[in-house]
Amino acid sequence: MGWEKQEYEGVEMKFYAGAYDDFASIIGFVPEFDVGFVILLNSEEAGENLIENAPFVLLDIEQH
Repeated sequence: MGWEKQEYEGVEMKFYAGAYDDFASIIGFVPEFDVGFVILLNSEEAGENLIENAPFVLLDIEQH
């Protein structure tokens, strides 16, 4: 497994997400905005939705 690349509203984002036991994390960056992010969670179950949606929420904040 490696880095994932997705586009959101025309902006490319690269990230890697993972989980183990009761922990989850995501690390990513948006080259166009020269910004990166790391999210660490101590609940794999509660974090699944956040892990899937956080990068897109961050892009919405950056664009507005």
